[in-house]
Amino acid sequence: MDLGIAQWNDSRGDRPHSHQPKVELARCLSSSILLQWLRSPPPSSEDTIQSQAGKESLSQYCKKKFVVYEEDPTYDYDRLLKGLRACGECASVTSEKNLERISKTTRELLERRRFLRQDPNATHLERLIANASCRTALQEDLRKYRQAKILEAAEVRRSLKKCRRDLCEYHVPLAALLNEDGTPTSSRYKMGSIVKNYYTNLFRSSTPVPMPVVPTGDVPPRILPAEVRTTIQTMKTSTAPGPDHLSVEFLRAGGQRLHEILASHLTSYLQKERIPNQWKEW
Repeated sequence: MDLGIAQWNDSRGDRPHSHQPKVELARCLSSSILLQWLRSPPPSSEDTIQSQAGKESLSQYCKKKFVVYEEDPTYDYDRLLKGLRACGECASVTSEKNLERISKTTRELLERRRFLRQDPNATHLERLIANASCRTALQEDLRKYRQAKILEAAEVRRSLKKCRRDLCEYHVPLAALLNEDGTPTSSRYKMGSIVKNYYTNLFRSSTPVPMPVVPTGDVPPRILPAEVRTTIQTMKTSTAPGPDHLSVEFLRAGGQRLHEILASHLTSYLQKERIPNQWKEW
């Protein structure tokens, strides 16, 4: 994807692009640098960066400023890959499920119901009794959990209103939405499309914005996180990773913080007019 000629729409209108040769050359260079980074070889060292909390998601790890910017692009790129790999390893650790809301007796009932569903000799009455027992036990456990949370908030003098609101957010799922013709739909895919179209029309700018004058200096324009995000989103999924062992799913899971990190590093390479030695070996 040529980021030098791509159009970018946001809430303020189309992003302006200068027609000056230097700016166009810088944009094309930034596009080639970004695509080359996504296919670049791994560093020679296999050392890993240790992280303390190993149960957070990849996007939460990327919010931490673990990357130290170096003057040497080769060393800086090496540290960047190490940090990203450490985040991926820590985020891939399976977190323990929080089962404090469900008692041991309820878990045994759920396990028994699972066995009854898999047992071909189980009668319909036994399955009905197991379902009713599980529903009753779950309701009682959730009631006790809510009562304990409210009591805990009252003891430490926290807001009971906020506590009740947080508890309500856990058990009020989005069941259905209305289409444009007024008919309800319960499909998650269709509900996602409805929400996407609604907020797109809500924040879309209909006011024409004049094109600002872009200065024609020797300093190349910086690479925006939106350009990094667009490039990652246009890449094909379910493909084998490159020599750097960073898959497309890994890059997409990083979120906005990862886009900002990549954009800042690529901008520094562009401004220094130097690239890492790993890219030359590719």
